[in-house]
Parts: sequence; structure tokens; C-alpha cells
Amino acid sequence: YYLCSPYNIIALLFPRDNLTEAIALIEVLKITTAGATFAVFCRGVFNKDDYGTVALSVAYALNAYFIAYSWDVMWLDCLVLLPLIVYGLEKVMNGKSPLLYCITLGLAVTTNYYIGYMICIFLVLWYAVRTFENNNRYSHLTPDKKTTAYLKNFLRFVWTSAVGGLLSMWILIPTALSL
Repeated sequence: YYLCSPYNIIALLFPRDNLTEAIALIEVLKITTAGATFAVFCRGVFNKDDYGTVALSVAYALNAYFIAYSWDVMWLDCLVLLPLIVYGLEKVMNGKSPLLYCITLGLAVTTNYYIGYMICIFLVLWYAVRTFENNNRYSHLTPDKKTTAYLKNFLRFVWTSAVGGLLSMWILIPTALSL
């Protein structure tokens, strides 16, 4: 379980004596890719591609959580994936392909289920806020059709989240059995 991060492959390229440098490189790469994934999120969800996106991406990559938990490198993977997960959820809520959401959610729970389940709680809150925020999306529908549209969107959220969680069962079941 502790070796599920794809970044750990980099450690294999270093000799045993330089493992400290390998971990430092992995940490720098995680922070860098976190900024990059946040830029993808800003571009995909808010259609922003300017200096503000760069500033927000750097702020996300250098937030206090990254700094405080830089000693526990394995916990950073989920924060690299979080912007992509939320971007994927936005696509699901807009009726687009659920592939990005399912794969990134499954990967987040696989790499670290401690942070993964917290991300799942965050996604429920994000879904609720964005659903009520985008209430005008269904304003043209009759009350019956509006209820059906909300229910259909909610069920889509539930089943795609379940698929994302099921993708991580290959590691969660053996981990649970060993505990």
C-alpha cells in the first residue's frame, strides 16, 4: 500500500546511497505536477488561461498543506489528483464523459485511502454546492422534469463515484484484510 504512488518508480533510477535525493526529486515533481493539474482545472472549469491561472496554480502547489506534509511524501499524491478529480466531476455534472473522474478518483483512493476518503467527502460537498449554484440550468423545465433532471444527475454522480471507488478495490481489500 505504501508503494502505490506512481512517482516511486523514480526511486528505482537512483542508487541506494542517493535515496534521499530521489525522495527530494519526487517531492519537487509532486509539487510541480500539483500546480500543473490545478492549471488544467482552471482552464477546464472556469475557461481561464491567463496570469491569474498561473498565480493560482503556484498558490495551490505551495499551499500550507504541501509545506506541512512535505515530510510525508505519500500524502501529496491525492492533492496532485484533486484538481483533475474535481474537473472530471464537473464534466460528469455537465453530462460529458465520466472517464477522467472515475480514473482519477480510483487512483487517488488507491494511492492513499486516508486522503482518498476525505476527497470523497469533499466531492459530496462540491456536488451539492455546484448543483444548487447551477440551479438555473434546469429553470426552463417543468417541476416534474426538473426533479427528474436533478435525480438523473445525482444518480450519474453516485454511479461514477462508485466506479471510481471500485477501481481501487484491488488494493483496498487486501489492505483491509491485513489490518
